Order: sequence, then C-alpha cells, then structure tokens
Amino acid sequence: MFELLLRPLLHNLWRLSSLLSFPLIAYLYCQVNELSFADLDQGSNWHKGAVVGLYLLYLLVWWKLNPRVGRVSQQKL
Repeated sequence: MFELLLRPLLHNLWRLSSLLSFPLIAYLYCQVNELSFADLDQGSNWHKGAVVGLYLLYLLVWWKLNPRVGRVSQQKL
C-alpha cells in the first residue's frame, strides 16, 4: 500500500527535478567559482554557456535514465 502511494510521488519529483535543477546548477556554479549571481548574469558569456552546458548534460542524463525508471515502475504495477 505504501509503495503504491510512494511511487507516483517519486515519479513526479523525478519529473520536477528537470525544472528545478537549473537554479541549483547556477547556484552551485556560482559557489564553486566564487561568483555572485550578478556577476554570472552580467558577466562573460563563457560562464553562461558553462551553466547551460551543465544543465543540458543533466537533461541528457535525465533523459537516458528516465525510460529505465518508467519501465521499472510499470513492470511492478
């Protein structure tokens, strides 16, 4: 019973992570490179490209893993 309630919640959190990861990636990039967000926003395009590239890499990993997660959850239902 608990598993039937938890699976849809985890699936929705998994889908939301694709949207919520961009601000997290930008924040972590600023922290690692000791930049303020204003510097990132008004700074060089290299920093912006790096953040977008990291986000696209995350989406690629998400896209590769998502069908596997979907298949596993459908098989157990």
